[in-house]
Amino acid sequence: MSARTTRYYYYYLTVYWH
Repeated sequence: MSARTTRYYYYYLTVYWH
C-alpha cells in the first residue's frame, strides 16, 4: 500500500466514523 493510499484510507475512515 502506498503512502497516498493509506492517507486516503484513513481519511475515509475518519469521514465514515464522523
